[in-house]
Amino acid sequence: MSEFFKKIELKKSICKIRLINWDDMDGLVKIKENKQLHEERFKLQDEDKGRYLGAFFNDNVIGFVLISLQNKQDVMNYTNNEHCADLVDLFIHYLFRNLQIGSTMVNLSEEICRYLQIPYL
Repeated sequence: MSEFFKKIELKKSICKIRLINWDDMDGLVKIKENKQLHEERFKLQDEDKGRYLGAFFNDNVIGFVLISLQNKQDVMNYTNNEHCADLVDLFIHYLFRNLQIGSTMVNLSEEICRYLQIPYL
């Protein structure tokens, strides 16, 4: 899925958005201290039930979002009858907010859904 990697100019540095992998766990736990949550999301990605995107600044995790590719009937009633993606837990570290990183991650998530031919709302 390398065609979905994005770069955002942030002053003189670059923010990269890419799929998060198990090697990124230490950085994730620094910004959201819930290792079990991140492990569950990695498993979803490994099982092709989700995509876990991360935003990185100088190789440090500064944000993430999970694209859930499975219906959760207890969460969104409008997705109960068809396969539909949901964005879960979009987070950007407070020092990097208002720089369009979150917006770019949402747009990238939509691109991934279109690529996978999965409806999204």
